[in-house]
Amino acid sequence: MKPLFLRLLATVLMLWTSLLPATAEDLRRLAEAVNPGLGRVIVEKPGGFALGTGFVVKALENDQYLFVTNAHVVAGKIEAIRVGFLLRGELGGEVLALFDAVALARSEKQDLALLRLSRADQQSQTALGVLRLAGQDAGQGASVAAFGFPGIADAENAITERELFRSSLTSGVVSRTLETTNWGIDQSHYPVQIIQHDAAINTGNSGGPLVDTCGSVVGVNTSVVHGPSGREVYQASSSTEVLRFLSREGYTLPAVTGSCSGALVGPGLVGDQGLVILSAVLILAAAGALLLILRRGGWSVGRGGGRPILAVSVIGPDGRGALTRLDGRSLARGAVVGRSSRAAVSLNDPKVSARHLELRLDNGALYLRDLKSSNGTTIDGTPVMPGRAERISSKSVIGLGLSQIRISKLD
Repeated sequence: MKPLFLRLLATVLMLWTSLLPATAEDLRRLAEAVNPGLGRVIVEKPGGFALGTGFVVKALENDQYLFVTNAHVVAGKIEAIRVGFLLRGELGGEVLALFDAVALARSEKQDLALLRLSRADQQSQTALGVLRLAGQDAGQGASVAAFGFPGIADAENAITERELFRSSLTSGVVSRTLETTNWGIDQSHYPVQIIQHDAAINTGNSGGPLVDTCGSVVGVNTSVVHGPSGREVYQASSSTEVLRFLSREGYTLPAVTGSCSGALVGPGLVGDQGLVILSAVLILAAAGALLLILRRGGWSVGRGGGRPILAVSVIGPDGRGALTRLDGRSLARGAVVGRSSRAAVSLNDPKVSARHLELRLDNGALYLRDLKSSNGTTIDGTPVMPGRAERISSKSVIGLGLSQIRISKLD
């Protein structure tokens, strides 16, 4: 059985590799067009920082630029905002360009923000790229790519300062476009046009562009919806919503009109042969995932009854550590973390709300929900939208007030 499996794997990989050049070349060209206007947002706050993504929409005089990101990326008390770009130098090689930023406008209803960038590092004079917004919503099934800086990748790897500004790219298709009133930071039931897609994003991608195959921005990535079965849906504010926001703030920008007919997949994926190969790859991937689940378990610990199954490690404002064990029953109901003595995990931190956040175990996956705390919550440095469940892992670093917590599974 094992030799047969290995032969099948080798055959599929060989066929799959033969399909990669066209796809890789398409994505490479797309990255070359998008990256010069793609920046990583670093928001300095009292006692910490937050991270996000954004993109340039207009060049101004005196080496200044207009820049769009999510409102929740630049929410709360802010000491400074900086944006970094990794650019191709005029004489070759890569150049890191840093800009100071100020917020010109924010819409909590649309979860959009407009910043003005001014060059902070005069060593680099390389001009930034400008991304153009699509004038119409992306159609169902349209190929798209998500660009950004997922913080989960930084937490996983020890990387240099320059690598912090090297973007990540994923691709997929538009599942649907729709109007929703359950959007924005203030949950005000304001109607917003959004795009649901399957180009994977994580914390840190907030504010990053969702682009079509022609490089036009069709949306601003904003959130991840976690279904009860663990399936994720990725959401973005549509480009028409961004244009409406900018126009209301006095900035009317030219939009790209007409459809984009390019495809992010190579021609080898068209037809029955491509479907057979793709099916084989998916079957092998599913088998590998199943083996990992059986061997490693992840958060799949069941309810656990009254037996402790997770440990919450807290590092408080004074640098001291504390450990709290949570059982399956409390996690199934929702374990509150906060300053209250009645919280499942109680913190002695003046910046933490009495009921700051909730941890909940649902169908083997662990979720965090900020309970509309006063000073907010971050996951790997990225702000969490109040009231929205965010999936976390044992590698997640959760920031609240002046404290940090990590969660691990008990054997």
